[in-house]
Amino acid sequence: MIDEKLILNKIDKNDFRGLDVSKYDFLDWQSILSQENKNLMFDSKTIFPNSVKKQFQTRLENAKTRGPYIAELHNKGYTGKGITVAIIDHKLRTTHNDIKNNIIHYEEIGKMPAEPEMHGPAVSSILCGKNGILPDAKLVYFATPSGENFSIDNDIKAIYKIIEYNKTLPEENKIKVISISSGLCDGKATTEEKLKETISVCRDNDIFIAFTGIRTFYNIPFVGTDRIIDSDLNDTQNYKECIFFSERKNMVVKDAICVPQDRITLASHTGDNDYFYDTQGGMSWAVPYFAGIYALAKNIDKSMTPKKFYDLALSTGDNVLIRNGKNSFINPVKIVKS
Repeated sequence: MIDEKLILNKIDKNDFRGLDVSKYDFLDWQSILSQENKNLMFDSKTIFPNSVKKQFQTRLENAKTRGPYIAELHNKGYTGKGITVAIIDHKLRTTHNDIKNNIIHYEEIGKMPAEPEMHGPAVSSILCGKNGILPDAKLVYFATPSGENFSIDNDIKAIYKIIEYNKTLPEENKIKVISISSGLCDGKATTEEKLKETISVCRDNDIFIAFTGIRTFYNIPFVGTDRIIDSDLNDTQNYKECIFFSERKNMVVKDAICVPQDRITLASHTGDNDYFYDTQGGMSWAVPYFAGIYALAKNIDKSMTPKKFYDLALSTGDNVLIRNGKNSFINPVKIVKS
């Protein structure tokens, strides 16, 4: 039984995950559901009042849409079949029905918690889940510790293990991208040197590390976007500056590749059929999206490099203005055609 004070505290933060709030019909639910609410979170286990239950169920389902052109891409047969991708993240719920059939290798490095964590199923569902960028791709996943047990060395160790594992795969199925949404960067100078060396080794093995340091270490401007959630999510005109930027007024964004990030539904660690809705995703949800499109492009054009991909995505994408800067919303259909 969840303590009433805890429930009220979570309600105050607009975090309804796992709660029974069916008796709170007096809350201003339309304000909670509005575009102006930048903190809303709920999941498959949330029990809402009957008066708004259908609205939240619709929101949860609609937000599984990964973004413009993805459905068209899949309809054309580009679903990731024959592609292997890698993820380094936290302890994974490997039995989740959204991703369990994709996993071909799972390994943990370092001191792990007893239970799966939130982050892993979420990023996996974006990259190769049933509604993901590459729903037919195979997944190699290495789990490393989060929080107080986090160490950059564990992430780097996982990268080298992926390089070794890659040697066991047929040439046509080799891993060409590693998606890392959490970890790897800690701002220390010693870390930067380790990363440069590791990225160089990956480059020698024709592997691209997609992570939050893409701009710094690959010189690729890359940002996530917010979206007008109750509109057509397949229309790039309904995407705008991400919520993260609203608190950073001096940030300059130009010549960046844009992908969806905010107001998104993801696989949850709480159950094999559970999903959660996250309003303010952060770059964590943008990285696996970027990684998926790169993996597809690399599968088609073996000579693809991160720089070549950036130039291609910039020239073929839909023009969007963010902070009055000209940027390009990624168009994977045009990338494939090119």
